[in-house]
Amino acid sequence: MSGLIGVLQEAPLRLALFDIADSVCEHAHPQFHVLIKLSGDDRTFSVGDEICHLTDDKTIVIPPWLPHADLGESEGSTLMLAFYAEPRWIESQFGLHIRFPSAASQPVITGQVRRLLSQVSTFITDASASRDDIWDTTVQLMGSLLRHTNLRSGKLSDVAIDFRIRRAISLIHGQPHGIKRMDNLAKAVGMSRSHFYAQFHKATGIPPRIYVEGLMIEQAIHRLVDSRQSIKDISDDLGYSAQSHFCRFFRSKVGFPPSSFRQFAINA
Repeated sequence: MSGLIGVLQEAPLRLALFDIADSVCEHAHPQFHVLIKLSGDDRTFSVGDEICHLTDDKTIVIPPWLPHADLGESEGSTLMLAFYAEPRWIESQFGLHIRFPSAASQPVITGQVRRLLSQVSTFITDASASRDDIWDTTVQLMGSLLRHTNLRSGKLSDVAIDFRIRRAISLIHGQPHGIKRMDNLAKAVGMSRSHFYAQFHKATGIPPRIYVEGLMIEQAIHRLVDSRQSIKDISDDLGYSAQSHFCRFFRSKVGFPPSSFRQFAINA
């Protein structure tokens, strides 16, 4: 049985504390994504072409848009802390550029990281915690983890991207919920389906469907946290024919229903 304990969102960061036993389908995020086990069973993830094990001693740092899934192979549940950080903030704060596409890194948890983890976990569940303390401790924690990554250095601009793929990405960002068929998107930018898929994967490392779904998840999360829209209205705005379809999609990619996410979210 999975349970969300708390979500803290303050641009450009999001933190989630949760206990999870279920599998989570393959998905990708536009942010840096850090997974840390606090207690319970070890967990196994597919991350890109690799299998990564989340343990007491090792975290998983996932670069933007790298597909990953929780394979749900553990018998019990795991108490976890997850971070989502905007790439531009990571670049400006820590000077870390990522060659795109990239691979995951598994930095070891040091004593300092354990101390900071304990503080951040407490802050998420403590409504009286100082926002400055939360921010300062989180920045220290991210810095401690990223200093020990083996992520490849580079810049997104190092990848030569077909101008038609750039246009397709722009169309997706403008209205991800309006992209119903990838064939139509390929046609809109003047490419055959096969060539579009090949060039999109070359530029981003992922199929266009996962890219669209990643932006849909982010839109849903921001509406759940930042607005008072009903879940039905959010579902309608995102183009779902039924609220149940939206809830099933959200849970399969995030691990929790949208109602739980809203209930435990703290917008700092």
